[in-house]
Amino acid sequence: MQSDNFISKSYCEFTITSDSVTPEELTEMLRILPSHLFKKGDKSVSKHSGSLITKPYNLWAISSKTLLSEEESISPHLEYLRSQLENKMEVLKNLKDDQNLELTFTVWIETDNSGIGLDLTEQEMSFLAGYSNRVHFSFLTNDEITE
Repeated sequence: MQSDNFISKSYCEFTITSDSVTPEELTEMLRILPSHLFKKGDKSVSKHSGSLITKPYNLWAISSKTLLSEEESISPHLEYLRSQLENKMEVLKNLKDDQNLELTFTVWIETDNSGIGLDLTEQEMSFLAGYSNRVHFSFLTNDEITE
């Protein structure tokens, strides 16, 4: 993709992981269909090494759509996730307080810019802190961004 401006490819994901609570139980509690899930003990093949992996925990996740943009912003992703979760605040507060669960927001940005900055509004920071125990940021520099 040729452009005079830097391009970013981004998405956000909200995950709940647990050793004991299953994805089906989380779907029932939240009444939201996950974007993806797996169960503790499920087998998969590593994309990188090709080795067989046994999943060490349960995972339930919803993700925003991957976007290509000239702006370094995750606001559209956070707004989408907020729209999915905002009516579940009481349930999520209970889940967040449960020591058997970890609620995580992951922000993933791939850019053709060697340096990147990211601004969050007070409302966005409050949303992230209110719904999760952890926020993880992954930044990847790539000379050529593709869809």
